Amino acid sequence: MNLINKLLMCLFLSLSMSSIAQNCILPSQFEGYSNHNMSVQISEQFLSSLPINSSSSYIVALTDSNIVVGSKLVHGLIQSSIVISGDDPAADFIGATDGDDIRLQLVQDELVYDIVTPSVLVFIENTNVAMNTGVLFQIHCSTAGLNSDIYGCTEPLSINYNESATFNDLSCIPIVSGCNDTLYIEYQYDVNTIDSLACETLITYGCINPYACNYDEDALIEDNTCIFSGTILDCNGVCLADIDLDGVCDSDEVYGCDDLMYQEFDPIVTENNGTCISPIWGCTYPDFEEYNELAINDDSSCITLIIGACSDSTYLEFNENTTIVDSTLCLNLIVLGCINSNYIEYNSNANVSDGSCNTLIVFGCMDSLYLDYNLNANINIDNSMCLNLIVAGCTSIDACNYNESANVADESCYIFDVNLIYNEDDLLIDVVTDAENPSYNWTYSLQGVYQDLEVTSSTYSPQDNGSYIVEVIDELNCAVSSQINMFTLQTTSVSLEPSIHTFPNPVNDVLHIELESVLTNIEIQIINNLGTQLLSRRLESDGFGFNLNVSELSSGMYFLKINNSQHSIAWIKN
Repeated sequence: MNLINKLLMCLFLSLSMSSIAQNCILPSQFEGYSNHNMSVQISEQFLSSLPINSSSSYIVALTDSNIVVGSKLVHGLIQSSIVISGDDPAADFIGATDGDDIRLQLVQDELVYDIVTPSVLVFIENTNVAMNTGVLFQIHCSTAGLNSDIYGCTEPLSINYNESATFNDLSCIPIVSGCNDTLYIEYQYDVNTIDSLACETLITYGCINPYACNYDEDALIEDNTCIFSGTILDCNGVCLADIDLDGVCDSDEVYGCDDLMYQEFDPIVTENNGTCISPIWGCTYPDFEEYNELAINDDSSCITLIIGACSDSTYLEFNENTTIVDSTLCLNLIVLGCINSNYIEYNSNANVSDGSCNTLIVFGCMDSLYLDYNLNANINIDNSMCLNLIVAGCTSIDACNYNESANVADESCYIFDVNLIYNEDDLLIDVVTDAENPSYNWTYSLQGVYQDLEVTSSTYSPQDNGSYIVEVIDELNCAVSSQINMFTLQTTSVSLEPSIHTFPNPVNDVLHIELESVLTNIEIQIINNLGTQLLSRRLESDGFGFNLNVSELSSGMYFLKINNSQHSIAWIKN
């Protein structure tokens, strides 16, 4: 009985003592006979785990209805078996039936023990069952008055000795000291007190027969792997008798013709005995299909020259005229597709055209939100050809709502005209404009000196010679200026000399100057608002006007004089 089983047995015993009845019936040994039986084999482990210490000890088998259906005297036995009898109507015997649970009990002197097996024992007729493991047990009942006793192990040399026990319940576990490691020769299965010094010799397996070829002097346990030399070969597989030292034992030699080049050749021959007489004739040229590598003498049978090629039509190297297949020449598997890289359908893996090239590649921007958009484009890698995003707006620099960021005109430009006309009858300068809800600011200028006239009406009565400028602002806060030069003011009329019109005003790059009369040999002067002359240049007019590039000037107000006139025209550079 191993240590764990014995300790568990003690637990069962201690729990069962309180339930032992005063009245206990010992089940008798089985008497009867049946032709319908089941055999239960009882192993040494099974018997050694039970507290058998009486010459009258026996094991009985019972059904759930407490019918004794088998028994066996077990004292002094190492192993045994119990025959369990089943119902036998012919013998007028009542026993177990298929599917019945069978209980086992140990009957010993005045005690009955319940035997606890690892699994339930079920009766099945004409079968054999083996009980190969240890079992647990507990006292079922006693015919003696046991309730006043204290049950336990009363043997002082036991590992579970109970000095208070008055009744030996046969649970004593002898102290067994030794090695409990299965890897050592000294291992004992029933050790319950470990002795670390007892494990000395580590188990090694191998051939321990010193006469064997594979004898292992370090092995301790035979593993049945020994190999012995025979009468022909030694332990190294070398012939014990080989006169010609050709590696074939003399007893195994086969004599005959061993030369492939002769008709007498026999593949089983190991020793040539001079019987090779008739050489093989045939085609001796390897470039012909008829070539016979065994032929010694050529018989002019070489007819078909070998043409080695690939015979697989799925490869580019396919040759339908080949006379011998050489699969190593099949290198490039045919892949159908478009093989022209100028087409959308191009397949880089294809090597044979199948006519699928349909769409010629056109690089370009494919996004209609960009100025670069190309309706015919079908390739634009990473949208890299779309550079200028469309910005719709007014692109006219003369318009009030000019948008310098816009690159596409959207017909949103608006501008209004402003003209100054001197009415000689009324001696007034009238503003003629198509601005909506306009307001007016008047400025007077003479020789580069400006004066705000603090007038907001659409007319003005000039009193002095000089330049009169009006700024018209419409309801959208767009401002347009115009200027008129008064050269001679009289009591009845004002003359303009010369009559010049500039546009646009304000100007960005080129100032357009129009004349009412033809002038030649024109000298112009550009003066800033501080009266400093910035430019003096003589130009040739094209008749009634000319253009002046002012793109390099800074933003601000400037004055234009022609031919050293006392009058100047104001204009604004953006």
